[in-house]
Amino acid sequence: MLISVNYVVVWEIKNMQEYKFTKAGICINSKRCTILKKVSKNGTIGYNFRSKFYPLSKVKTIMQKIKINKTPF
Repeated sequence: MLISVNYVVVWEIKNMQEYKFTKAGICINSKRCTILKKVSKNGTIGYNFRSKFYPLSKVKTIMQKIKINKTPF
C-alpha cells in the first residue's frame, strides 16, 4: 500500500532553506522529507533546527515568505 500526502509550503527559515512551514503551522524538513515536532525545553516551546534549539519567538523573527520563481512555460 502506498499513501502520499502533499503539503503547500508558504514560509521558510532565512539561512536554513530546507526547513519549511505550511499555512497550518506544520514544520517540514524538505531535505529528509520529515515533519518536525515541537519540543519543550525548560518550559519554552520551539523546534530543533540542525541540532540547535530555537524558541517559537525566535522562529517567527527568522521566517520569510518563499519567493515564487516564474517558469518559462
